[in-house]
Amino acid sequence: MLKRLARSDMFFHVDPARMGRHDGPALADLGYALTRHVVRAYGGDRAAAVEGSIRRLTRCLSLGDVTRWTEGERLGLRRLAPLVDAIEGLERWPAGDRRRLGQLLRAKGSARERDFVGLARQLPRFEAALGRMAAREGRRRARERAGTSASRRIGP
Repeated sequence: MLKRLARSDMFFHVDPARMGRHDGPALADLGYALTRHVVRAYGGDRAAAVEGSIRRLTRCLSLGDVTRWTEGERLGLRRLAPLVDAIEGLERWPAGDRRRLGQLLRAKGSARERDFVGLARQLPRFEAALGRMAAREGRRRARERAGTSASRRIGP
């Protein structure tokens, strides 16, 4: 049973009516999508991905001088920048949504997590983009698994 649980995502909701369902993207698929992005765009170099993502997002989201952010804000940015950088078409988002996304990145490192959560709720485009990214990766991985199992059946 523990092995089965370890392979599963787990979610806890304070509201018992929401227990048993998760509305967000598959976290494992997001992780695979992010890894694919880091390999494709930065040759698999995580440090280069963090720095390159921050440079790109500073321009795309008009973040300003991030060296003036607090240490916590910069840490939040470093943690989320590669994931946000992996969002396709980010530069085509409306200016207001890009500004809110920049605020969201900064809020990730604030002293109060609810600042981040509150801003995230104001930006459904962000959750939708992550959902699309996870779904694409999930479909790609399913095709890959199907191809692998078919080749095993055909082999010697």
